[in-house]
Amino acid sequence: MLVNELAKEDLITAALIGEGYLDTFNDEDQLVIPFAKEKSFYLYNLLKDKTYKDAIKFEARRGQFKIDISNNSSLVHSWYENGQKVFKKELAFKYLSFRSVVIAVNIFGERKIEGISVPSTIPSRYIRTLSYCIERKLNLTVVSGKNCIKIPEVPNLFLDTYKNLDTFDSTQLLSYLTKAEKSKLVEISIRKSGEYYVEN
Repeated sequence: MLVNELAKEDLITAALIGEGYLDTFNDEDQLVIPFAKEKSFYLYNLLKDKTYKDAIKFEARRGQFKIDISNNSSLVHSWYENGQKVFKKELAFKYLSFRSVVIAVNIFGERKIEGISVPSTIPSRYIRTLSYCIERKLNLTVVSGKNCIKIPEVPNLFLDTYKNLDTFDSTQLLSYLTKAEKSKLVEISIRKSGEYYVEN
């Protein structure tokens, strides 16, 4: 599969993990993704890639954008049964990736005391399975909540994203860190730099 096709699949999967939904009032195959105003800069950096040029329609006043899924309808429809979102383990093996999860966190995530909460329109009876599959993909603790998944290990998620994905993905995650978490990461970084200097 081409890189740009994988990038689009990751975005669509991220939307389905969160609050993205099929536009059933339109004849065209479109996925609607609502977003908060403060996520605009991240979305601009994510979607300026030519991969999405002809597939995205922004509706800023309504706080949403739409993705043309005419070439990805099998992906989207596999997340639906009888007009309702579902999640099954086989979807994780086929579509879930580290990047799709991070995109979902960056678009939909909200910082809470206990970590990042990612709201989802997937019915609650599937949330536990989704949380388990995301936990396996991230190799971090993920907790199922009411209509959401929760990721308590925010600093570790940031570090893994920094090492493996684009800068703007980790920059958005940086905004979820508390002052105490940022200070601790700086301390660890300084300590590791010192160790490296001593060893060499």
